[in-house]
Amino acid sequence: MAQQKTGKVIQSVQRAVDIINCFEDITTERSLSELSTMLDLNKSTVHGILNTLHNNNFVRQNQRGKYMLGQALLRKYHFADSAKRSFLMEEAREDMTHLANAYRVSAGIFMLEFGELVLVNRILPEKEMYTITSISESYLNPLYCTASGKLLLSFLSSEELEKYIQRHEFIALSPKSITSREALLENLELIRSNGFSEENEELGLGVAAISAPILDAEGNLFGTVSVTGLTFHIDEHRPEIIFDLKTLTRKLSHKLFA
Repeated sequence: MAQQKTGKVIQSVQRAVDIINCFEDITTERSLSELSTMLDLNKSTVHGILNTLHNNNFVRQNQRGKYMLGQALLRKYHFADSAKRSFLMEEAREDMTHLANAYRVSAGIFMLEFGELVLVNRILPEKEMYTITSISESYLNPLYCTASGKLLLSFLSSEELEKYIQRHEFIALSPKSITSREALLENLELIRSNGFSEENEELGLGVAAISAPILDAEGNLFGTVSVTGLTFHIDEHRPEIIFDLKTLTRKLSHKLFA
């Protein structure tokens, strides 16, 4: 239930909050001009508020002169982030263990942190001699050909998605990799319609993955739960895997943000 908003609002404080809210998971840096345009305020007003935030370490400037969130906010963020990580690991452990063992796959849970999906926990099947997993603690594989990566792209605004497409080259990592803007947009539309994402041997032949979103109270992407394994194993149980993944992510979304 949303908290009812009552009482007097201090305009200068609200403007400072509005500036902080301009820094999103995908766009982590903003120029003075961008902030001024976004908030429909003159530059001198925005600059004055930024100076106050900067003096209190709530924002900082990078080498290009753009503003970013500062250490004071990031420390508080990481404190809350650590609590959420622990909660997710505990709440998802039993269901992820079921996914791993029932379908002979590796099950991973990721949180969105400043535009990147970072691994929170991974559970491997107990009785498999061979398992397929990501090689990194962070989700560093190209977004355009991974299940969770494409899920992240499907939640971007049109403007953010176009920026991503313009900045990244679509390299064929397998014969089934997405290599064009048109193919990516078509796949993302399917993901939005289905409510889950699939990776069909796009990183390597013989390997598949399925990912479902964890959503916050506003319906934004908070994280993902995914399974990765041999294509044969995933094809054998695809409907059941999709059902279990969507059930789990709905449960996690509710427990985190209801």
